[in-house]
Amino acid sequence: MHAASSLVLHAIKHLAGIPEKIKLLPPYITDSVKRLKTEIMNEKNVSFDLEETLIALSLSTTTNQRLNLPRNAQGAPGV
Repeated sequence: MHAASSLVLHAIKHLAGIPEKIKLLPPYITDSVKRLKTEIMNEKNVSFDLEETLIALSLSTTTNQRLNLPRNAQGAPGV
């Protein structure tokens, strides 16, 4: 994982008060992206850059119930 990716993930956890033990990017997400990069795109580097990390994070939040935030009537995260 690139340094910027790690920094953003740690900042999100800190600002949202998410415990360190909860993974924002579970293995089933990271493994799928790694497989895509190596087996389909034939890339040698499987390290996640910031763009890939943010895309993977958006996928993770739709499937990981522990990361879902309350939503307001318009569908935006509640405050």
